[in-house]
Amino acid sequence: VIGATQHGGGYGLEKCYSLHMSEYQHDYFISWGWDGFSDIDNINIVSLPTPYLSKMKRGPRREKIIFVNSRLSLTNNRIMYSRQPNENIEETKNIMKFIGHLNANVLNQLWYRPFPTDENIINEKKYIKEIYPKIEILNGDLLKFLTNCKLLIVNYPETTLNIALALNIPTICYWDQNEFPMHNDAKPYFKSLQENAILFDNFEQAAQQANTVSCHIEKWWFHKDRQAAVKEWASKYAKTSKYWRIPWAKWIWKL
Repeated sequence: VIGATQHGGGYGLEKCYSLHMSEYQHDYFISWGWDGFSDIDNINIVSLPTPYLSKMKRGPRREKIIFVNSRLSLTNNRIMYSRQPNENIEETKNIMKFIGHLNANVLNQLWYRPFPTDENIINEKKYIKEIYPKIEILNGDLLKFLTNCKLLIVNYPETTLNIALALNIPTICYWDQNEFPMHNDAKPYFKSLQENAILFDNFEQAAQQANTVSCHIEKWWFHKDRQAAVKEWASKYAKTSKYWRIPWAKWIWKL
């Protein structure tokens, strides 16, 4: 028996999943909660709580607002759902505009996290420090700071989003849906995030939301309808359990 396991975000979400098909073709593929695709039936998805996310804990402090950026690649070597090089150039401009739309309260608390590699990507850190010299660039261990932040801003639907919603970290996200086309099975979950003012189609709306909620983040985030949308998304794409070993042991025993 050969099995593969999910090891990051994006799985189960993407309309184009050719990159992951080699992993899906094993005897089993263990997901972070989602249970397959409605339009393909020759893969055996096993839905189990992820140990990776289940072991994480929300930190006690609520210190900073963190913007986590995607990889701004200058070339593409994979067929997958993500921004293309020309779109990454445009997104670099949009990030500068996003920061420019923030009010002083948000800007004074903002840390910027670039993608953790300088290989073949746009060096947006250089532009940020030139235009906004007071913004701190966050390097090193992201999780250490992410679990303690008061608000996360993210511009792509990958692992950082899974972590944030699994840990119930207040989050505002935005991206052009044409750049990240979603599988039909995932669309209702993202629509719910949009309806609850968590996900936006562009940086202007996201910046406006950050400005609006910055003085009452906890009150905004813990509204019952918003919490229901977050829990629904996380149970599907970032499933966790304090007792994750039990369902894993039961599944392994049945093999």
